[in-house]
Amino acid sequence: MDLSSLLNQGDSGLSIDDLYSLQRCDNNEKLNKLNGVVFDYPSNSTDTYRFFDAFIQLVLSIQDDGDEFGTQYANTLIIGALRTCINGLLQQEGFHWLVSYPSHLSDRTWNLLESRSDTTFLNYLYGLALGLNKQDSIPFDTWVQSLLYFLRAKVPALTCHMWLNFAYLDDRHRLSRQRQPSAQTAFLVAMEAEYSNTLYDLLLTMTGPDNLSLLSKLESGLGGTLLRDPYTYADIMLAMGSLEHSIRTCRTNYPLLAHESSRYITDQISAGLDRKPQKLMEEGRTKRDYMVGRYPTLVTKDLLGDQPLDPDSRSRLFEQAKKRWIQATGVLRPDDFDQFLQQLVVTLYPSKKRCILDSVLVDWAARDPFGRHMQLIVDTIMRLINSFNYNKKWAPYTPWIEAFDLTGNGRTTPAGYNIKTGAEINLSKFSTKHNAAIVKGLGNILQQMTLRATSTTAESWIVDCLLVSSPDVIQTYFDYLVHQANQEFQAERLHEHNIMTFASHLHGILARQEIYPIAPFVVPSLLRRASEHTLAWIIQRKTDRVGYVKTDRGSQRYHSGQSVVIYFDEGTDLSSKHLVTDLLRNKTKNYMNYLLTYLHQRSKLGDPSQQGTQSWFSRHFMEAILTEAATTNGGQQHSVASELYDELLRDHSTFKWVFTVPYVATDAIHMGVQLKKTNLVKNHTFMPIRDTGMATLLHCVTQLGEPQQHRLTQIWMDLWISSAAATGDDDNGNGDRLCVPDLMVLQCIGLYDQAPVIMRQMMERFMKLGIQARTDISINDNGSKDTAAPHTTFNERIMDLLMLSDAPEVDGLLDLYLQLSYTSAATSDADQDEMVQAVVDTLIELAGECDIFFKYPVYLKASGRQPAAPPKHEPTPPLDEFDEYTRMVETGSASKENHSTDEWSDSGGTINTPISAKSRRLRQTLSQKQRKKQASLAKALIVQKMDELQLQNESKKRRRKTNGQDEQQGKKRHKLDPSKPDAVALSTKEENDRNAWYEVLVTLLQRLVNFILVVVSDSDENSLCPMARKALRNKMVRHFLLYEPLATLTRLSDLPTNILNDIQVIIDISIDSIEKDGDTVTPGIIQRILNPL
Repeated sequence: MDLSSLLNQGDSGLSIDDLYSLQRCDNNEKLNKLNGVVFDYPSNSTDTYRFFDAFIQLVLSIQDDGDEFGTQYANTLIIGALRTCINGLLQQEGFHWLVSYPSHLSDRTWNLLESRSDTTFLNYLYGLALGLNKQDSIPFDTWVQSLLYFLRAKVPALTCHMWLNFAYLDDRHRLSRQRQPSAQTAFLVAMEAEYSNTLYDLLLTMTGPDNLSLLSKLESGLGGTLLRDPYTYADIMLAMGSLEHSIRTCRTNYPLLAHESSRYITDQISAGLDRKPQKLMEEGRTKRDYMVGRYPTLVTKDLLGDQPLDPDSRSRLFEQAKKRWIQATGVLRPDDFDQFLQQLVVTLYPSKKRCILDSVLVDWAARDPFGRHMQLIVDTIMRLINSFNYNKKWAPYTPWIEAFDLTGNGRTTPAGYNIKTGAEINLSKFSTKHNAAIVKGLGNILQQMTLRATSTTAESWIVDCLLVSSPDVIQTYFDYLVHQANQEFQAERLHEHNIMTFASHLHGILARQEIYPIAPFVVPSLLRRASEHTLAWIIQRKTDRVGYVKTDRGSQRYHSGQSVVIYFDEGTDLSSKHLVTDLLRNKTKNYMNYLLTYLHQRSKLGDPSQQGTQSWFSRHFMEAILTEAATTNGGQQHSVASELYDELLRDHSTFKWVFTVPYVATDAIHMGVQLKKTNLVKNHTFMPIRDTGMATLLHCVTQLGEPQQHRLTQIWMDLWISSAAATGDDDNGNGDRLCVPDLMVLQCIGLYDQAPVIMRQMMERFMKLGIQARTDISINDNGSKDTAAPHTTFNERIMDLLMLSDAPEVDGLLDLYLQLSYTSAATSDADQDEMVQAVVDTLIELAGECDIFFKYPVYLKASGRQPAAPPKHEPTPPLDEFDEYTRMVETGSASKENHSTDEWSDSGGTINTPISAKSRRLRQTLSQKQRKKQASLAKALIVQKMDELQLQNESKKRRRKTNGQDEQQGKKRHKLDPSKPDAVALSTKEENDRNAWYEVLVTLLQRLVNFILVVVSDSDENSLCPMARKALRNKMVRHFLLYEPLATLTRLSDLPTNILNDIQVIIDISIDSIEKDGDTVTPGIIQRILNPL
């Protein structure tokens, strides 16, 4: 025992009060007290932390007198006293006390540790916490949080050592597959929260020339607390790359650290750009010669010369240069290699000349695993080009653009083979899988280019790179860009002067027309990642946040959302099926409303003659909405798809453009309504049925299972039927009523033949309720009741559907309507009279329109249209004409000049005549009637033939006489106004209008004639309600006004032949039906009407 210990034997030990009082004494007294010190530890655990904090403050208050011997002596006493204090506290409290002590040190203590130039005592405290990792009883995350408190000392070397240890431990846990919390993540979170301003000094220390010596000095004082062998220079470089990479990839999580990292890189680039090559002008050498002279192994003349034409030579030079660069990274210091890269970029760019080094540089940046060199290269290039105009043929633009073309870049020889014919097939063009590291590296380059883009030059360069990129690179880039834009809009406070960097750049990229070819790759990534505000920004829709920012980036730009329109206008349902399903499952109702409203407004809705005006909704959204709405997930009843399904069926304006507008312009009526505003159009409702969204809806429902069909049908009925009908409790339908306009109901009923069974039952219910109501609910486009609607009864509406629409299998609809009307207590025999009168009135109107149209053949001549040849009534009996007609409709072998087809096309400026095909049941009925006539009239063939020959001759004489009179009258009218020699000439618009109206008249007439054939045909045995069908037929054939317009139509020889034949069949069937009833007077009256003297 020394003298000091003997002197202190009588003392009771230093208490916490003694430690505080000693801080005011001089150094000698402090050191004497610490020599062989004995401590009086508090009994309370909380007070022990205060005791240790006071001891540290006492030690740090000892001033260095400058004497080397005195300093070493003082350090020896201090370390000895510290060991004594720690040992006593550990014996009293245990190791867990040592884990918690850093969190109990006061701010004054940390400030003293930070201000002390000698870090020996701090390193010893750090070593105490570091060595606790070897204690298995202490949880790993608890140890990490304890060690992170030493960031408060703000010593770069200690912080660097801490990051190295965390990176080492995380790698060891990953390799051993131990599930431990990430120490590196905890480090970054702590740095971002309180110590982001120390990152700059940390990066300077890690790249400084004395980085290894600082770490060696630190580790020399840690002794046995080290977790591994001393770190090497390579370990420091890898750790730095990992640190920068972690910050860059999670920029949104660590914005302050990202700012400090960018500031460090910017300062390094500025320092590199300011290093001008010395004696360059004095020696008369170019900058490229200077680079060859300064870095002879890294930059050779063959790398700076013209590129060899031989692909093998290019590949050999390319690989040699990469190998030398890799070797140089292990020899040169980091700042020296960084300086080389910066000077190389400044030397090469911008330039009209291309060389092998261009490809080496971009490949080096793309393959950089940590992104450090990539960031430095890209930032240097962007600082250079932002002040130059964009020229795609110059370097660095062209070499970097080619690097993004992974299927055909010039760095490697394309894999292909030659066939005997000499054709070359580049198999790499068909490859969709690329090296994941290259794809990731190119995506990182685009991200860094975006961060540094401050001019249209950079934006144009980025767009050209995207145009040749693989889908993986495009999607990776837009995922990043949209995510950053989302973060900007999610900021807590969004002011008018906020700089929307990523959102503005996203708008600028999408507003370029050049981006449209890659819309199939851009739009899915865009829509999946975008938030409501980002989508509103793209489509320029005002929201509570988007309204603050300006979206107009110049008059030469296209709309930034046009890529979305192009994707859904030109894409296929296969490419978008998964996208729309994901949107319905993961996005909100407002998001889908924004998207659908924008597509509806931007599509070609105003011109029905344009192909595909509404098909985008049918091809991309209809099936997904129905499938998702019919599927119940976990009892979820109000999904986005269900809400959209309800809105489609409930909202009148939405229903109109989704379900009633034809997808393609195969319906001549829809176009004709826009061209002619006649009484016929004003007095009737024309509903396109087949090529509409309703047909697509029923087709999609048919593909679903029975439970899904039942769910969709039940939702539909709940929306359209009020009161008890929705629940099915009232079988009689008392009190039930339709709560939607009749037009919506008839649009649905028109496709009765194509609907699944469960939806047919729903349509029957709708029709029954409509018949019972007998009044029409007419709604304007704005949703209010229309009191000026021309139709007031459901009967008139459905008669227009049966007579004038393109509904399939009209005879089935007629049977259903007659059955429900016949069994309904609210109907009577007067309803059938009303139906007959509706047919007659419509036929009279249509015959009058046709008569007026064909009375002016000069218009046909002026428009270039040749009048249809009159039907050649050969001197054959009606039996033979009927045979030929029936054979035609059975085999479908109608000639093209008769236009017996349901479709029409625009070819060479003329429109082919659309003729509606007859229904299946009508063809069967006519075939049966043909066979009966063949059996019953075979004996009278010769007599009928002679009679018909005589009638036809008389008819031809009358027609010639009428045509001669009309021609003379036309000549007289032309001579009345000699001042207008071109009076009969039509303008192009008038000619097109007349052609279209001709198609309208022919189509309507064929549909009406087909319906009359359905009514008068003898098909009672196949009818659902034969009694009502027979009564309707009897009323129809005995209505004398029916034959007046028929007689008018038979005299119009310019009508298509098959329509004239159909009219003759109607007359024959009607007369035969009357004669079968034993009536001999009525047929004579009908003949006099048809053939007046």
